[in-house]
Amino acid sequence: MRRNETTFLALDAGKTLPKEEALAQLARRYFTSRGPVTLADFTYWSGLLVSEARAGFEAIKAELVTEVIDGQAYWLSPDMPEPPQRSLYLLPGFDEYVLGYKDRTAVIEAHYLDAICPGGNGVFMSTIVRDGRIIGTWKRTLKPKTVDIVFQPLQPLDAEGLGLLAEAAAEYGAFLGLRATMRTAPLTF
Repeated sequence: MRRNETTFLALDAGKTLPKEEALAQLARRYFTSRGPVTLADFTYWSGLLVSEARAGFEAIKAELVTEVIDGQAYWLSPDMPEPPQRSLYLLPGFDEYVLGYKDRTAVIEAHYLDAICPGGNGVFMSTIVRDGRIIGTWKRTLKPKTVDIVFQPLQPLDAEGLGLLAEAAAEYGAFLGLRATMRTAPLTF
Protein backbone atom coordinates (compact mmCIF):
# COMPACT_ATOMS: atom_id res chain seq x y z
CA MET A 1 0.00 0.00 0.00
CA ARG A 2 1.14 3.47 -0.78
CA ARG A 3 -1.04 6.02 0.93
CA ASN A 4 -4.53 4.57 0.45
CA GLU A 5 -3.84 2.92 -2.90
CA THR A 6 -2.95 -0.68 -3.59
CA THR A 7 0.31 -1.03 -5.47
CA PHE A 8 1.76 -3.95 -7.36
CA LEU A 9 5.33 -4.90 -8.03
CA ALA A 10 6.50 -7.48 -10.51
CA LEU A 11 8.61 -10.28 -9.05
CA ASP A 12 11.56 -9.24 -11.18
CA ALA A 13 11.02 -5.50 -10.71
CA GLY A 14 13.94 -3.60 -12.04
CA LYS A 15 14.95 -6.42 -14.37
CA THR A 16 14.54 -5.07 -17.85
CA LEU A 17 15.19 -7.19 -20.91
CA PRO A 18 16.03 -5.76 -24.28
CA LYS A 19 12.91 -5.84 -26.47
CA GLU A 20 14.24 -8.58 -28.77
CA GLU A 21 15.08 -10.81 -25.81
CA ALA A 22 11.70 -10.18 -24.18
CA LEU A 23 9.87 -11.06 -27.41
CA ALA A 24 11.92 -14.25 -27.76
CA GLN A 25 11.24 -15.23 -24.15
CA LEU A 26 7.49 -14.69 -24.53
CA ALA A 27 7.45 -16.69 -27.78
CA ARG A 28 9.48 -19.51 -26.21
CA ARG A 29 7.12 -19.77 -23.26
CA TYR A 30 4.06 -19.76 -25.49
CA PHE A 31 5.23 -22.23 -28.14
CA THR A 32 6.72 -24.70 -25.66
CA SER A 33 3.70 -24.71 -23.35
CA ARG A 34 0.87 -24.74 -25.88
CA GLY A 35 2.17 -26.38 -29.03
CA PRO A 36 1.26 -27.38 -31.60
CA VAL A 37 0.32 -23.79 -32.45
CA THR A 38 0.58 -21.35 -35.33
CA LEU A 39 2.19 -17.94 -35.53
CA ALA A 40 -1.35 -16.52 -35.86
CA ASP A 41 -2.27 -18.21 -32.56
CA PHE A 42 0.72 -16.57 -30.85
CA THR A 43 -0.09 -13.17 -32.32
CA TYR A 44 -3.73 -13.45 -31.22
CA TRP A 45 -2.90 -14.70 -27.72
CA SER A 46 -0.12 -12.19 -27.03
CA GLY A 47 -1.80 -9.10 -28.43
CA LEU A 48 1.51 -8.14 -30.03
CA LEU A 49 1.82 -6.47 -33.39
CA VAL A 50 2.30 -9.05 -36.14
CA SER A 51 5.84 -7.78 -36.70
CA GLU A 52 6.69 -8.16 -32.99
CA ALA A 53 5.18 -11.64 -32.78
CA ARG A 54 7.08 -12.68 -35.90
CA ALA A 55 10.35 -11.30 -34.47
CA GLY A 56 9.89 -13.29 -31.25
CA PHE A 57 8.99 -16.41 -33.21
CA GLU A 58 11.93 -16.09 -35.63
CA ALA A 59 14.30 -15.76 -32.66
CA ILE A 60 13.28 -19.19 -31.29
CA LYS A 61 12.13 -20.99 -34.44
CA ALA A 62 15.26 -23.19 -34.52
CA GLU A 63 14.30 -24.57 -31.07
CA LEU A 64 10.96 -25.87 -32.39
CA VAL A 65 9.75 -28.63 -34.68
CA THR A 66 6.93 -28.28 -37.16
CA GLU A 67 3.98 -30.42 -38.15
CA VAL A 68 1.94 -29.68 -41.25
CA ILE A 69 -1.75 -30.43 -40.82
CA ASP A 70 -4.17 -29.70 -43.66
CA GLY A 71 -1.54 -27.49 -45.30
CA GLN A 72 -1.01 -25.38 -42.16
CA ALA A 73 2.33 -25.32 -40.30
CA TYR A 74 2.06 -25.90 -36.56
CA TRP A 75 5.03 -25.43 -34.23
CA LEU A 76 5.86 -27.17 -30.97
CA SER A 77 8.67 -28.14 -28.65
CA PRO A 78 10.53 -31.31 -29.64
CA ASP A 79 10.15 -32.31 -25.97
CA MET A 80 6.34 -32.14 -26.05
CA PRO A 81 5.02 -35.34 -24.45
CA GLU A 82 2.71 -37.60 -26.39
CA PRO A 83 -0.92 -37.15 -25.36
CA PRO A 84 -2.53 -40.00 -23.41
CA GLN A 85 -4.26 -42.59 -25.58
CA ARG A 86 -7.46 -42.52 -23.57
CA SER A 87 -8.34 -39.42 -21.61
CA LEU A 88 -11.23 -37.30 -20.43
CA TYR A 89 -10.86 -34.00 -18.63
CA LEU A 90 -13.35 -31.57 -17.12
CA LEU A 91 -11.91 -28.12 -17.78
CA PRO A 92 -13.16 -24.87 -16.25
CA GLY A 93 -14.54 -22.00 -18.28
CA PHE A 94 -11.84 -19.73 -19.67
CA ASP A 95 -9.24 -22.51 -19.67
CA GLU A 96 -6.12 -21.88 -21.77
CA TYR A 97 -6.89 -25.06 -23.69
CA VAL A 98 -9.59 -23.03 -25.41
CA LEU A 99 -8.41 -19.44 -25.00
CA GLY A 100 -4.81 -19.81 -26.14
CA TYR A 101 -5.61 -20.15 -29.84
CA LYS A 102 -7.00 -17.95 -32.59
CA ASP A 103 -8.31 -20.93 -34.55
CA ARG A 104 -9.93 -23.43 -32.19
CA THR A 105 -10.93 -25.97 -34.85
CA ALA A 106 -8.03 -28.25 -33.89
CA VAL A 107 -9.95 -29.07 -30.70
CA ILE A 108 -13.60 -28.48 -31.66
CA GLU A 109 -15.59 -28.60 -34.87
CA ALA A 110 -16.37 -25.08 -36.12
CA HIS A 111 -20.14 -25.52 -35.99
CA TYR A 112 -19.91 -26.22 -32.24
CA LEU A 113 -17.98 -23.06 -31.33
CA ASP A 114 -21.17 -21.31 -30.17
CA ALA A 115 -21.72 -24.12 -27.67
CA ILE A 116 -18.56 -23.22 -25.76
CA CYS A 117 -18.86 -19.44 -26.21
CA PRO A 118 -22.57 -18.73 -26.70
CA GLY A 119 -23.19 -15.82 -29.03
CA GLY A 120 -19.47 -15.15 -29.28
CA ASN A 121 -19.83 -12.99 -26.16
CA GLY A 122 -16.43 -13.86 -24.70
CA VAL A 123 -17.86 -15.96 -21.86
CA PHE A 124 -16.47 -19.48 -22.26
CA MET A 125 -18.29 -22.46 -20.80
CA SER A 126 -16.63 -25.26 -18.84
CA THR A 127 -15.70 -27.97 -21.33
CA ILE A 128 -15.38 -31.74 -21.50
CA VAL A 129 -12.26 -32.84 -23.40
CA ARG A 130 -11.94 -36.44 -24.58
CA ASP A 131 -8.77 -37.59 -26.29
CA GLY A 132 -7.84 -33.98 -27.07
CA ARG A 133 -11.20 -32.92 -28.56
CA ILE A 134 -13.92 -30.86 -26.90
CA ILE A 135 -16.97 -33.11 -26.73
CA GLY A 136 -19.32 -31.03 -24.60
CA THR A 137 -19.87 -28.63 -21.75
CA TRP A 138 -20.61 -29.14 -18.07
CA LYS A 139 -22.06 -27.25 -15.14
CA ARG A 140 -21.97 -27.89 -11.44
CA THR A 141 -24.21 -27.03 -8.51
CA LEU A 142 -22.63 -27.20 -5.07
CA LYS A 143 -24.85 -28.41 -2.24
CA PRO A 144 -23.96 -29.10 1.41
CA LYS A 145 -23.22 -32.80 0.82
CA THR A 146 -23.10 -33.18 -2.94
CA VAL A 147 -21.90 -31.63 -6.13
CA ASP A 148 -24.49 -32.08 -8.88
CA ILE A 149 -22.92 -32.15 -12.33
CA VAL A 150 -24.83 -31.75 -15.59
CA PHE A 151 -22.98 -32.87 -18.70
CA GLN A 152 -24.10 -31.54 -22.06
CA PRO A 153 -22.40 -33.56 -24.80
CA LEU A 154 -22.17 -32.14 -28.31
CA GLN A 155 -23.09 -35.56 -29.73
CA PRO A 156 -24.48 -38.74 -28.15
CA LEU A 157 -21.84 -40.59 -26.14
CA ASP A 158 -21.01 -44.27 -26.35
CA ALA A 159 -20.87 -46.49 -23.25
CA GLU A 160 -17.14 -45.86 -22.82
CA GLY A 161 -17.69 -42.09 -22.95
CA LEU A 162 -20.44 -42.29 -20.34
CA GLY A 163 -18.16 -44.41 -18.16
CA LEU A 164 -15.35 -41.86 -18.47
CA LEU A 165 -17.78 -39.09 -17.49
CA ALA A 166 -18.86 -41.06 -14.42
CA GLU A 167 -15.20 -41.53 -13.42
CA ALA A 168 -14.47 -37.82 -13.93
CA ALA A 169 -17.53 -36.83 -11.88
CA ALA A 170 -16.50 -39.14 -9.04
CA GLU A 171 -12.93 -37.79 -9.08
CA TYR A 172 -14.18 -34.21 -9.06
CA GLY A 173 -16.52 -34.95 -6.16
CA ALA A 174 -13.69 -36.62 -4.22
CA PHE A 175 -11.49 -33.58 -4.85
CA LEU A 176 -14.20 -31.36 -3.34
CA GLY A 177 -14.88 -33.80 -0.51
CA LEU A 178 -18.45 -34.23 -1.73
CA ARG A 179 -20.50 -37.02 -3.25
CA ALA A 180 -20.95 -36.38 -6.96
CA THR A 181 -24.20 -36.88 -8.82
CA MET A 182 -24.34 -36.61 -12.58
CA ARG A 183 -26.77 -36.49 -15.43
CA THR A 184 -26.63 -35.64 -19.09
CA ALA A 185 -28.86 -33.05 -20.70
CA PRO A 186 -29.37 -31.83 -24.25
CA LEU A 187 -27.11 -29.00 -25.28
CA THR A 188 -28.88 -25.87 -26.41
CA PHE A 189 -27.03 -23.05 -28.13
